[in-house]
Amino acid sequence: MFILFRPRNDFELPLYVGMRAAPIIFDQEGFVTLGCNIHDGMIAYVAVLTTPYFK
Repeated sequence: MFILFRPRNDFELPLYVGMRAAPIIFDQEGFVTLGCNIHDGMIAYVAVLTTPYFK
């Protein structure tokens, strides 16, 4: 299970075998921190940037 730590739009992705999670859209620039409820040491950082290469 992954949790998003962000001032707005917090979300949680539960782990269900055989089921796809709905896509999460990061529509605001900034940095996002992801964490794992199962493994406290697992943390990821995502930079959301405006770029002409992706829409």
